[in-house]
Amino acid sequence: MPWKNWPFLQKTPGATIPFPRMAGSAKYHRCLLPGWSCRPNCRVVLEFLKKIVLTIALLIFAATAYAGDIPEGLITNDSAKIFTATVTDINSEAVTLKVIRKIKGEVTEDEILSLPYFEFNWNTKANTDDSCVITAIDGKSYYSFKTTSTDPKALKLLYHLSMDERFEQYINDGTYERAEYKRLENTNAVSADAANEPTTNPKTNYTQYIVCGIAGTIIIALLILFNLRNISSKKC
Repeated sequence: MPWKNWPFLQKTPGATIPFPRMAGSAKYHRCLLPGWSCRPNCRVVLEFLKKIVLTIALLIFAATAYAGDIPEGLITNDSAKIFTATVTDINSEAVTLKVIRKIKGEVTEDEILSLPYFEFNWNTKANTDDSCVITAIDGKSYYSFKTTSTDPKALKLLYHLSMDERFEQYINDGTYERAEYKRLENTNAVSADAANEPTTNPKTNYTQYIVCGIAGTIIIALLILFNLRNISSKKC
């Protein structure tokens, strides 16, 4: 809302208009906005501030709830890549990683990946030789942390909040690896079904030929009748 539409500001023509006299003060308090008078209305001001506070609270709550769902959402997200890695190089544009252990998704161990520059969750900057666990979606870091090691069974997240501990738990207990196993099973099953599906040879569509034949016959018959009519008229 533009400040000129604030409910406790009222346009007044002319020069600066003073505040009404305030309790305990012999002076008038002047508004800082020329041509505007600030006429405080406690109820209006409180309602206005209440809306602002409520909006901020809702935004914070929504962001927290969204972040809290991430560990579970990754279980069923087939496009997510989760792996442990070490940081091999950093510059202003990219972070280069060596994949140590695949946990989930289309990624290969010992593969070198370069992702657009990112910081680990909660604004933790990456350093060369850092151990980390990376979640990448669409070629970008999505939910990644520094870790104590690159062993999925033993690693612990560094610089995290309590709601991130479920992510750590799912890595340690193999939840994501089991989800990956199911994903591969489903992919292989779909491929097998496609390979075993009988191929059907397209049948010849004779209808088109029949229609063309009938049309041709009619045209020929009309031409013959037309010629016979011309011949008979000449004889007459």
